Amino acid sequence: MAAKLRIPVITFKEGLVDAVKQRILATDSPARALFQAGGLEFVTLPLPMFPPSHGVQAAAPGDKVDAEKVELVESKWELTEDQLEVLLQATIVLGDAHNCAPLLLTPETGLPKNMQHLLKNVQWVQGTYAGVEQYLKRWEPGTPPPSFQLTRAGGINGLAQYVFGYKQKVFAQQALRYRPFQSVTVGILGLGAIGQAIGRLAKLAGFNVIGFCEHPTTSSAS
Repeated sequence: MAAKLRIPVITFKEGLVDAVKQRILATDSPARALFQAGGLEFVTLPLPMFPPSHGVQAAAPGDKVDAEKVELVESKWELTEDQLEVLLQATIVLGDAHNCAPLLLTPETGLPKNMQHLLKNVQWVQGTYAGVEQYLKRWEPGTPPPSFQLTRAGGINGLAQYVFGYKQKVFAQQALRYRPFQSVTVGILGLGAIGQAIGRLAKLAGFNVIGFCEHPTTSSAS
């Protein structure tokens, strides 16, 4: 019997693993068959802590930097023996770029000194963001490319909901002034997949929506 494929998940996004499982079960794919047979497991890990000098920002807009992080002089990652074994054997990783990029591309500072032997077998990294700039800024031009394949979360990537929640997240402690949303016009610059999804959500919520794009198409007009 083949060994179980255990995929470490490194993310601050609550409910991500459940969403991934639901998506897998909704497809007719080898991944679904493997998952139903008990051969695929997602292992959610605690988040690593990087020192301020490492240049990693807070997990999400509006999050405050933990006081313990300010005192760090090297990375810290509290893991159980089983979690360490998962990382040692991992060939696939699912995680946020701001966590995974330091761990994989700058392990000499991203990983604690006693964990430098981990993540050596990774062949595929599935990101949770639409962007990959966290990886690009850690890869020196002219050097060999990473040994793993990197795929991003394209499409709307939850950004439509993110746009609606951003202000509440960041300014939750401030007094808010309210006005009827029917009088509010939302302007969207760029009507790719993400812009269109935000526009549709805003329109359904009752806002007046105006979109701007360089090359209008039938889909963007709708």
